[in-house]
Amino acid sequence: MKSPRIVIVGAGIGGLASAIGLAQAGAQVTVFERGKTAGGKIRSAAREGLNLDVGPTVVTMPWVFEPLFHAAGTAMQQELTMQRVQVLAQHRWPDGSRLELFSDRLASMAACREFAGPAAASEYEAFMQRAQRVYELLEPTFMSQPQAGLTGFLRRCGIRQLPRLAEINPFQSLWTVLGAAFSDARLQQLFARYATYCGSSPFHCPSTLMLIAHVESLGVWRIDGGMRALAAALVRCAESMGVEFAYDVDVDSVVLERGNARGITSRCGLRETADAVVLNADTNAIAAGHFGAAVQHAVTGTEVRQRSLSAVTFAGRIGPRSNELQYHNVFFADNYQQEFAALAHDSVMPAQPTTYICAPDYAASNEQRLFVLVNAPANGDSVTYDSRMVDKIRMATTKQLQACGLAVDLDEFEVTTPNDFAKRYPGTGGALYGPAMHGWRAAFRRSGNATRIPGLFVAGGSVHPGSGVPMAATAGKLCAAEVLAGYSHRHKHLSRLSAARQNHAAR
Repeated sequence: MKSPRIVIVGAGIGGLASAIGLAQAGAQVTVFERGKTAGGKIRSAAREGLNLDVGPTVVTMPWVFEPLFHAAGTAMQQELTMQRVQVLAQHRWPDGSRLELFSDRLASMAACREFAGPAAASEYEAFMQRAQRVYELLEPTFMSQPQAGLTGFLRRCGIRQLPRLAEINPFQSLWTVLGAAFSDARLQQLFARYATYCGSSPFHCPSTLMLIAHVESLGVWRIDGGMRALAAALVRCAESMGVEFAYDVDVDSVVLERGNARGITSRCGLRETADAVVLNADTNAIAAGHFGAAVQHAVTGTEVRQRSLSAVTFAGRIGPRSNELQYHNVFFADNYQQEFAALAHDSVMPAQPTTYICAPDYAASNEQRLFVLVNAPANGDSVTYDSRMVDKIRMATTKQLQACGLAVDLDEFEVTTPNDFAKRYPGTGGALYGPAMHGWRAAFRRSGNATRIPGLFVAGGSVHPGSGVPMAATAGKLCAAEVLAGYSHRHKHLSRLSAARQNHAAR
């Protein structure tokens, strides 16, 4: 069987993982990227010299990435310098209370005891054990497997796992389960924060998202040079395996031949043929026609009300400060119900936004860089975030930080709004995590890698198994396997058809 020729559109983490998996199997792969560098949602601030991550800021689940490096004959630790983060995050509330959680669970347990008493420590440990059980059930049966829907998932679990499935309790929201798990409302709010890791509301997402707490306890790593160093390292691996990259190429359509995807065209007139096409793009971009009307029906788009969250971000520098921050910091608003009612129901900015800050220079005594993020509705295609609205958001964010004891001037910071994200990720309204994980069926409704069009596949954070850098990489690896299986099946079919024709001609 000849080596397949594969075109990948988009050099995000999903596209890079797909490229490496396909190249490892002997495919000829070319990746077309409309930007000047790889990484997708991994990006740094545009302001010259800032060099600050303004997308994902840390790596979790390194075991997902290690096989990609091994495929290229190297190792993750050889290509990247990584430092394990000891303090997972500092959390602050307007009442002046603070809680730091650690990579060491015993240290976190002790911190919870000091924060809210002996009951809180016991509740934390019980919650973490439950989160671990959820992860250990879902990782081998769902997260690392192709999308097979609810029926396929239950088949993988088998009858013996049914009691464990009942314990997961996906029919209750994360917020409800956390309310039963913690007697202190602040801890309920803290762990509800994990819903936003996939752009969802803790009041609507299933309790299974508690597994994120276990994943973080397994380790969180910073990378020297920022997250863009991870993307650059994966590009080096792919290139060493023969993958070709073409940047500044804006692909505008997928070419079909007899109903099969057989190449792409670009706005600059380029036309590339292939045996299969992988779109490392949000499924909404496909459904909205950004890759041509011929493939709009290949996937099901996300309704506006089902979009995940967007964000308003601020990136810049502040002057020398005392040791007020950790690498990750969360400043909670008083009323989580009101905040998510505004975001998820009313599609407006909350009056009091919970605020996340990444402070990579937190231990430095000189000037420090900050990346500040508040959640926003994914309405960047319908609402204009003009200067007046941005100033209002800046003031609300500054006021919220001050209420939690941090005085920061955000006036000179570079701002990114849902309008900017909507332009960067067409068809999404600025949603950063694909469809929201609302309701117990959400994970099973998420698109798989194969589409309705033979030869056309999708990778990235908008498809199964979900959003986030490790999940996007997993989606890319699963996509490569689907492409190869599809090509092998088609090649065998054509071989049988050719043999039948030859036999018929011989008669």
